[in-house]
Amino acid sequence: MQASVSKPSARALSTYLIHESIDHSVVHLNLGQEVIVVTEDKLMRELDDLLLGEKSRRAWRAPVGALLSIFIVFVTANFHTAMGVSGEQWRAIFGVLFAGTVFWLLKAAVILMRPGTSVKSFLDSLKSARESSRTGDELQDPCAKKGTDLP
Repeated sequence: MQASVSKPSARALSTYLIHESIDHSVVHLNLGQEVIVVTEDKLMRELDDLLLGEKSRRAWRAPVGALLSIFIVFVTANFHTAMGVSGEQWRAIFGVLFAGTVFWLLKAAVILMRPGTSVKSFLDSLKSARESSRTGDELQDPCAKKGTDLP
């Protein structure tokens, strides 16, 4: 008679595999935290600066769209007299619009080249003690320098 070899159940096999994977796993913990305590008005000012910087970095989009539209008009249009304005006057009007839009785009490009506020510089500005000259020790024990005890 042959001895029957029993198959492990699916549950036992999955439990075994889980335990084996846990035994051979490496867990890296990075739980250190840095807390920033800031007033609401300083946070509002710094967020306004951050959002203004982001908005100015996108300032090139409108002049590029306008420049493309005016360029397409120059390439495709036959300027005729309309609304009491001659074709040459229309061409001059669109020429001035084109030049103004180029100037607008150059101005937006100069703004774009300025270094903007990054998330790191935003956090650094929140951490800075420009508004307060108090140190961490004074924040922990406000009565320590005065030599008084709390009531």
